Amino acid sequence: MLVRSVRRLLRFAAVGVVGFVVDAGVLVILVSWLGAAPLPGRIASFVTAATVTYLLNKHFTFQGTERFAVDRWLLYLATTAVGAAINVGIYHWWIGRNGDAVVHLVLGTAVGSLVAMCVNFIISSRIVFRQPTLRAAGR
Repeated sequence: MLVRSVRRLLRFAAVGVVGFVVDAGVLVILVSWLGAAPLPGRIASFVTAATVTYLLNKHFTFQGTERFAVDRWLLYLATTAVGAAINVGIYHWWIGRNGDAVVHLVLGTAVGSLVAMCVNFIISSRIVFRQPTLRAAGR
């Protein structure tokens, strides 16, 4: 069970890296190339990246086989937004406590990202991609 959870966490982290690349790439394209304003561009890049990570996590991390479900996707978007808020909150706290030297900008980002990833992994495992138990599935 522990090995399976660690494998899932590592896959979840790898998907997160892909999501970051998609998020940053879409944001740059929208703002720098297409002239979108930064905030609407950021919202669009977040939704795009969250959709990509939803699909990758569904199939790669949690091996889901069911069809795309709008309600699950919306739940994933909402829970991912919670993780983003945690990430930014920890970053803000870190910088407020330690200052904005480059090392603290990086450390604040790293700590916020790691905590948010763990929270998102737990929420995704237990709510968004929860597998039915054998007893419940057999009813």
